[in-house]
Amino acid sequence: MRTARYTFASYGVAGLLCALLLTWTYPVRDLDWRVPLTVGGDGLFSSLITKTLTEHPWYLTNPRLGAPNQLDWYDFPLSDSLHIALLKFVTLWTNSYGLTVNLTFLLG
Repeated sequence: MRTARYTFASYGVAGLLCALLLTWTYPVRDLDWRVPLTVGGDGLFSSLITKTLTEHPWYLTNPRLGAPNQLDWYDFPLSDSLHIALLKFVTLWTNSYGLTVNLTFLLG
């Protein structure tokens, strides 16, 4: 039992040190958290999935994208369902996809 407490305490101290280092190295006070931190490369794809999750129940269909009908990803499912479930969990508290992307980035 003592080793479990020590392990959790050491993880908490490591997380606190990472948060302090993040606020010291990056200008987080000046950021607009509703704008994604990155939109290039994989950030654009992540923004697409997150925006779809904030407006619709799941990421597989989006009636706003794809001509002539809608975007259907049933033939191309992603294997990262845990990450997508975490994104959907965060969207329960916010409607801003940028804030959702940034929060899941910091949670990771």
